[in-house]
Amino acid sequence: MKKIFIIFIFTLAVSSCIMKRETTKDYARDCFYRGIVAYKDKDYSLATNYFNKCLEIYDDEVVKQYLQHSRYYLGLEDSILVPSSRGYMITYPYKAKVVEVYDGNIIIISNNTFKERIVKLYGIECPEKSQPYGEKAKTYISNLIYKKKVEINLTSRGIDYIANKNISKKVLLEGLAWVNPNCHKDLICEKFKKLQAEAKKKKIGLWKDKSPIPPWEWRKRKLRKKYPPVKSR
Repeated sequence: MKKIFIIFIFTLAVSSCIMKRETTKDYARDCFYRGIVAYKDKDYSLATNYFNKCLEIYDDEVVKQYLQHSRYYLGLEDSILVPSSRGYMITYPYKAKVVEVYDGNIIIISNNTFKERIVKLYGIECPEKSQPYGEKAKTYISNLIYKKKVEINLTSRGIDYIANKNISKKVLLEGLAWVNPNCHKDLICEKFKKLQAEAKKKKIGLWKDKSPIPPWEWRKRKLRKKYPPVKSR
């Protein structure tokens, strides 16, 4: 009799744990999808609270799986969550002031949250400073955005970029940039390629040269020159 009673108590405890775990999972899922709704409504503070409640129950991997599911069904951006010391925080989009244009590819911004951060223009690569048209690209971009407030977003590759893609379009039309070779997933990239082809056809900016060298190729050559390959004996 005592043995049967112990088995009954054990079975009851296990059932209770399973029910509690399933209830907890339902609560976590509910928090996550409430967070998604809040994010869509641009209530980023409320969304962050919901996501972090979900994270208290589930680990990072489960939250990431939920996020992938939401991207597919709700058409969210590639990255709406970034890890922080306190869990996950939504930090995109945010606004900041352009404090320096180092060159066409390195733009330095600042706001009340951080002193300095490097961002890029979306989908394009300008000539390096040491390249022909490098200084022209820097001056042109400075005239467009220096000391102005800009909205910052995040690419799927984890790179911060200026959300206003019209700036990238203007730089391409002036013949002061190439379309970034990694820019192929977004529909805007096709538009960028057409603008580049237009500038090339009209021989505007760097396209006046017979064979302008893209900056990624320029950097490779510079690296080879600095560190020449060791010849095998």
